[in-house]
Amino acid sequence: MEVTVRLDCGEGGVGPVASAAVAVGGVARTPLRLPEVEAALRGAVPGDEPGATLTQALDGLADLCSPLPATGYKTALLRGTVHAAIQQALGSVRD
Repeated sequence: MEVTVRLDCGEGGVGPVASAAVAVGGVARTPLRLPEVEAALRGAVPGDEPGATLTQALDGLADLCSPLPATGYKTALLRGTVHAAIQQALGSVRD
């Protein structure tokens, strides 16, 4: 499973997120964009804790999944992997 997060921040790259692109691979036949997560990231400030809207969007990822019996564990991995990638992206904006 892989996640790609691209953040465009204002104020020379240190301000709030103006736009975001989040995609996951290895969970479906083709890579998937996560528009709910992207929308929840808009306005996030690098270095701050993500808001409740992002938490709700991450929790909603399970609703998008239709795992086979042997791959049900991937649902929890998807949320955790996307969350970790977002945290890393928000942290590296200021670096």
